[in-house]
Amino acid sequence: MVRSLYQLLKRLPKEKVYALPDQMRRSAVAVTSHITTGSAKHSKKEFIEFLNLALASLAELQTQLLIAKKIGFMDNIDPLRDETQSIKKMLHTLITSLKKSL
Repeated sequence: MVRSLYQLLKRLPKEKVYALPDQMRRSAVAVTSHITTGSAKHSKKEFIEFLNLALASLAELQTQLLIAKKIGFMDNIDPLRDETQSIKKMLHTLITSLKKSL
């Protein structure tokens, strides 16, 4: 997802590189960072907390993609939106599984 986003943002004209693309990059990187940090924790409960943070960052990115499309920064966000939806489902599945094993 991070790679897909960076490739999409690279194609933006220079005059469209404002705060929104920077925030989108931070949100995308935060998703993977929260997952990685959580996986290094010593308890499932802490891991779940970080997975929830990853979900929040993912929701931010999804909103930012919609904003970018509506203001004309990006035309085709569908592949990246689909990828974020897939990741969202995987995170929910993992959280549910971890909660059952507590």
